Amino acid sequence: MPSANKRQLLIRGKEKYKGLPRWAKVIIITLMSFLILLVIAWFVLSWYINNHKKEILAKITTSVSESMEGNFHINDIEPALLQNFPSISVRLKGVTLSDSLYYKHKKNTLELGSVYISLNLFSLITRHPEINKVTIEDGTVYLFHDYNYGNAYLFNAKKKQSNKKGGKQPDINKFGIENVLFVYDFYDRNKQFKIGVSDIQGVIHRDGDIWNIKADTRVHFYQMAFNLEKGGFLKSKDLEGDLDIKFNTKTKSLQLPKQYIKVNGTKIKAGVVFNFGAKPIDYSFDIDAPSIGFKEGVSYLSDSIASKLDSFDFDKNIAVKVMINGSFQYPDTPLVRAYFQTEDNALRTSYGKFLDTKLKGNFTNLVYKDRGKTDDNSAVTITGFKGEIMKIPVVVDSFALYGLINPFITVRMKSKFDVTNLNSIIGNTFSFESGTADLNIKYDGPVVSTDNFQHSLFGHVIVKDAAFTYGPRNLSFKKCNINIDFLGQDLVLSNTSLYTKNSAFNIQGIARNFLNIYLLDPGKVAFIWNVNSSHIDLNDFKSFLAPKAKSPKSNQKQDNNKTARISQGFSTMLQQSNMQLHVNVKQLQYNHFSAGNILGDVTLTDNEMSFKNVSLNHAGGSLSANVTTNTSGNLTPFQLQGTITNVKIDKLFYAFDNFGQTTLSPQNLAGSLSADINVKGLLNADGSLRQRSMAGKVSFKLKNGELNNFKPLETIQKFIFKKRNLSHVTFDELKNDLEIYDGKIKINPMTILSSAAIIHTEGVYAFQRGTDISIVLPLRNPEKDKELIAQGKVPKLNKGIVLYLRARDDDAGNVKISWDPLKKGLSKDQTKDENASDDDVHQE
Repeated sequence: MPSANKRQLLIRGKEKYKGLPRWAKVIIITLMSFLILLVIAWFVLSWYINNHKKEILAKITTSVSESMEGNFHINDIEPALLQNFPSISVRLKGVTLSDSLYYKHKKNTLELGSVYISLNLFSLITRHPEINKVTIEDGTVYLFHDYNYGNAYLFNAKKKQSNKKGGKQPDINKFGIENVLFVYDFYDRNKQFKIGVSDIQGVIHRDGDIWNIKADTRVHFYQMAFNLEKGGFLKSKDLEGDLDIKFNTKTKSLQLPKQYIKVNGTKIKAGVVFNFGAKPIDYSFDIDAPSIGFKEGVSYLSDSIASKLDSFDFDKNIAVKVMINGSFQYPDTPLVRAYFQTEDNALRTSYGKFLDTKLKGNFTNLVYKDRGKTDDNSAVTITGFKGEIMKIPVVVDSFALYGLINPFITVRMKSKFDVTNLNSIIGNTFSFESGTADLNIKYDGPVVSTDNFQHSLFGHVIVKDAAFTYGPRNLSFKKCNINIDFLGQDLVLSNTSLYTKNSAFNIQGIARNFLNIYLLDPGKVAFIWNVNSSHIDLNDFKSFLAPKAKSPKSNQKQDNNKTARISQGFSTMLQQSNMQLHVNVKQLQYNHFSAGNILGDVTLTDNEMSFKNVSLNHAGGSLSANVTTNTSGNLTPFQLQGTITNVKIDKLFYAFDNFGQTTLSPQNLAGSLSADINVKGLLNADGSLRQRSMAGKVSFKLKNGELNNFKPLETIQKFIFKKRNLSHVTFDELKNDLEIYDGKIKINPMTILSSAAIIHTEGVYAFQRGTDISIVLPLRNPEKDKELIAQGKVPKLNKGIVLYLRARDDDAGNVKISWDPLKKGLSKDQTKDENASDDDVHQE
């Protein structure tokens, strides 16, 4: 049955063939003849190769060795039927080329798994077989050079002997490279060029000395490292494209005219030139990427350059152009020039995101021609930068960064904006409610603050009609105008006016060497201000007596870490810096206290305030003082050393709220008070005196004193001095040294010569509880002593009847005067003196 089917098929085939037109029959016969001829040729070639393998290998090896240096070797040869069909192909297996020092380094210069040579079938019958294509596969081409030796010489053609006739060299018009790694290690200059060829299929067209090569290319760049310590260019990049290449056999120039290729899928234009005939060999790259991602473009660069740009990125693609020119002669660092630009883009930086960004820039590693192509002689320049960060428009007229190892920048920046936009930048130190700012600055200096380059900052910051709150002290300002000028190293404040709820200031001053100190340690900046004011209400500044409020965490995003550091530095400067204020105030108010013509020096540090050489007019007299305070805790300790001169005592008591006591009021007192004060104490957060905290000494002198309508004194008129005026008692002069401790005042023994009586007193007066004062009261009328004094006689103050009284407070805190016949209120010394008197003590 199968045989019958075969016969039927043959019969049908013959019938179809007979039915074909003549031209079709001719084509079929020709193709069949060619196929038979090809099969015969292949079998003949295969037979010949297998029977003459040693001879062929020896002939090829000898031919190659005559034209090239080194040790050339082929392991095997065999026909390859399907390779480049219908051409006749042979396969050379295990092809190697090594230099004379192979026994030391054990690395072949050329090591290929296969080399396929395709021959023109019809050229085999001629004297000069034609090679259609040579393909190398699965191997490595390895070149190296160290201080004393290199193996690139192996590819130099040997000089032919003059007496030896050379035959015509076969032309190779097609070539292929598949899965071959090219490596060039330049050990003595720390370089490496490493490229893996996945697939290159090329065609060569010769035009005199010019070879025009078209190559469908797929290669992988491992790296092009001109200095391995700094990293390689084009690291881990895949390149593909249909390349047009020109090679000049006379000048040994290899040229890739500028054309489109793809690198990691990004379409760019690239041009390359290698002049192998030049001494030394030189090269150039011209890369033009009209639209490429910034990170992708940066990844083409070496690690040393890319690392300086890793904190930047753009949301959209940018245009980049790069030109590299170099040679293989020391110093052989190539000249690198790059140009970039973008519009309507978003720039991401470690300081924040710039919207609507427009810029042009360039990079070169040869700023000064006599300094070499180095990182330190590199520069990035940007012009025409415009953008907006956190709603603040920024214009940078010029920006230049010099040096990649110790970078130095020069930048000129301008901006005008609403100050409320600063709230998201400077954290919570300030909270702006209104106002505008005009910024125009030029900075020259290192990027890293610890570098030794000189810093300089010129320009101004002008703030108008600003309202804001200083967070750490919860202090609000309004309608403020601030004018800051930067003069190289110094910061100058001029024509600055600040307004709080009830106070107004005009400030001018300077912070010398501001820039250097701020960049190294913001907390050590020292300001010297001249503060002038028509009126200050200290109630506006009570918050300075309380501990600083802890600033809440900023709402800045974590990726704005540099912006956060700037904000923290600014906050540290304001809170920890040293501020010296030379104060001139026309009018000062604090609760009931008022003063005029206030002069003095105020020093503000992190947790301390000191007032030195303060002088002021108050209550018809003057005060001068030195005061120090510390606000680090919940309570504010203070130290006061001062002098009071001819101050009206009633107004003084009113101004200081009776000094915390209730026995005497301003209505009870009159006279001119002078005193030397040396006390310390504690203030509460609201500015009030902490109970029982004051301690120290007060030496006072009261002239023309009066005690009016003093109830405790008027009550004793029921018993004595009924004919004397105890509602209006005058004093010639009253002085004593008072010691203050534990909420009490120690009254040292003193004699009071008044219009009503002569009084000897001593004891303790307590602001709360514990008053115990001894009063020795001679009953003689002081008016009679005036007659004795007029006669030139000295009155005997204790002559006659003497009354001993004692003033003490009761459980309710009210001071009451009682008889003290046993003199318990007197000190031991005074009691001894009184007992020694010739006068007896009588009671009335």
